[in-house]
Amino acid sequence: MSLTCSLFPKFFQDLDAAGLVALSKECNLDTMNAVVRDGYWIEQSNLAETCESFCKAMRDNGIHVFFATAACLDPYDLIKDPSPLQVLWDNGITHVRVGYFSRNPNKPVADTVADVKACVEQLRDVASKIGIKCIVHLHPGRLLTNPSLAWHVSRET
Repeated sequence: MSLTCSLFPKFFQDLDAAGLVALSKECNLDTMNAVVRDGYWIEQSNLAETCESFCKAMRDNGIHVFFATAACLDPYDLIKDPSPLQVLWDNGITHVRVGYFSRNPNKPVADTVADVKACVEQLRDVASKIGIKCIVHLHPGRLLTNPSLAWHVSRET
């Protein structure tokens, strides 16, 4: 078994890529998560350019970025237009944690979970054509708050 040490640098927004490199080396980290969020190093509104710039700056300093957190990328939208996934993949990112699933107050929870399961299956198929793996995003206050429910919606039937 191997262990990869990484940092989700959300709280280090004041650092540029060089500062993140220095931080990761100081902490002896193997990699750095790419945060895809407007106002951060990789912006959804300018994904292709900012992703390439960030990943190149990290690579040039010996840090391979292979994981991204992109809560701004809605899973349903990615099924229709997977180009953001392609941009991430083209820049060496192999795994991405995508946006949240919320409870639909107009539907029974079981029906919403079934909808989410269908979405996850479609997204898996779309992402596999690119080669990237999408990760179900768990978060308090959303539909998927724990690994047990995430397992239920993401396992193959």
